[in-house]
Amino acid sequence: MSKFHNNLKNIIIYKDDEIFIKKFLKDFYSKIIETNNFNNFENILIEWIENFLLKNNKNPQIILKIMQNHKENLLLFSSLIGFFYQHGIGCNVNRDDALNLFFLTFNNNNNYNNDDDYYYDDGNNIININNINETQKEINFLNKNFKNLHLIKENDNNNLLKMMNIIIGKYLLSLFYYNDIITNNEIRIVSENQRKEFEKKLKSALEGNVIAQCYLGYCYRNGKGIIKDEKKAFEWYLKSANKGYSLGQYALGHCYANGIGIEKDETKAFEWYLKSAEGGNTNAQYNLGNCYIFGRGIKKDEKKGFEWFLKSANNKNSKCYYNLGMCYDKGIGTEKNFDEAIIWYKKASENGLEKAKIKLLEIL
Repeated sequence: MSKFHNNLKNIIIYKDDEIFIKKFLKDFYSKIIETNNFNNFENILIEWIENFLLKNNKNPQIILKIMQNHKENLLLFSSLIGFFYQHGIGCNVNRDDALNLFFLTFNNNNNYNNDDDYYYDDGNNIININNINETQKEINFLNKNFKNLHLIKENDNNNLLKMMNIIIGKYLLSLFYYNDIITNNEIRIVSENQRKEFEKKLKSALEGNVIAQCYLGYCYRNGKGIIKDEKKAFEWYLKSANKGYSLGQYALGHCYANGIGIEKDETKAFEWYLKSAEGGNTNAQYNLGNCYIFGRGIKKDEKKGFEWFLKSANNKNSKCYYNLGMCYDKGIGTEKNFDEAIIWYKKASENGLEKAKIKLLEIL
């Protein structure tokens, strides 16, 4: 996650700056716990931040950099920095960076417990949100805990500030997902293990590992370890495919065939399926057969379609067994051969394909 800290000019944090950003965090926390109405609340928070900084004659870009360069920024200010990234306060909008910062808050601080100052432990590593009602329950639960924390003595104790950072982060993450749900954006909540695996693969992918790059595409495509983003899935598949990795080429063809993260283009889908099929990917061989049989992205050629089905089936791709049986049964791209048709229908049936079982009942 170095991009949160790199490429920033060194900033000397003076005592007045230290006092201000801690007050900023506490006042932001106080602003959050004042509300019971979550409609348009993020906009209210944005307006409050802008007015707060203006009133104190502070530049949002400088304040953001001061928080980023603070020696304990992840422990004290990560949730607030995430909110800046989410809404473009003193920086460009970057929802992925915001989400990563919210998660990092919990990975580094989860279930913080210091009986001398306070106690807070809800037993959850990451919020489990499945629908609007569950999200609202989570927010109401957090709001109750915010108000209980008013009993804590107000001071500059860093343990208190760390606790505020955790709770603010969890609150903001709830709102992040809540807004995605009510705007009908598809989201996936990730487990801690998925998140760690994603970060491990990300490091490898950035170093040029084609397998990791393809895996990153899968993660973004399906929301595994990171918020779902089909455009980024396409970009990672493209990196992998351009370096000749056959699975990446197949995945890229699938993206073009179905308009995933890119405009649908059956011709490009065919081209990438062909590269992958020639590299030995059996699923690409199967899809290439369909391209030729139905004329998708290439001129219809049933003979070539049959040849690719046969190659895929001989490479033990069970998806092809039924199609090959149909080719022999109907004489598609080859001579009719009833015995061969039965052989391939049986293989498909043995792999659990119901329509193959029905076909066998019809012809035997």
